[in-house]
Amino acid sequence: IHNTTAYRMAQSFGINSPDCKAVDLYYDGVYRGNYLLSEKVQIGEGRVNIDKLESRNEDANTDKDLDKLATATGANKYGDIYRYVTGMNTPEKYDGGYLLELDNAYYKSERSYFITSTGVAFVVKSPENCSKEEMIFISEYVEELVSASVNGGVCPYNEKSVWDYIDLKSLSRFFVLQETVSNADSFASST
Repeated sequence: IHNTTAYRMAQSFGINSPDCKAVDLYYDGVYRGNYLLSEKVQIGEGRVNIDKLESRNEDANTDKDLDKLATATGANKYGDIYRYVTGMNTPEKYDGGYLLELDNAYYKSERSYFITSTGVAFVVKSPENCSKEEMIFISEYVEELVSASVNGGVCPYNEKSVWDYIDLKSLSRFFVLQETVSNADSFASST
């Protein structure tokens, strides 16, 4: 009930959110309970409307099975640790199309992630397999945002405002929704 209410409120706030439906589950002729069947958060029209970097990665690596390539760790210019996929070709354009999840609990089981200077871990959900260049780009971008947010709204590395990184209207809607529905995971994990 809580998740259904939160999704419906998000939609009324103008936030794209997964569609969901309560279902009674039966298998092997036995009732197994009531569940919430929900769409997966993913990139696409009517979903998270951003460039699909996953497709560009696949096009740049047609001769490779990205899921079978090894991973390695590195550190960006701010000292933040990240994990990336080795042996990948990086597409020419990789400055957009990242779907991130704040995930302090399970990030180590993922193929591509980074940890900011504040200790917050982000998993790159799409593209799932990120090259070193992609991880450097996205981890430094988010670090600059984080640094701006904890330093009076200005990034000490480049003097950019926090509002150069965040859409105020979108963030406001999201924040009000999380507070209204008392989402315990919000800004902590699974976000």
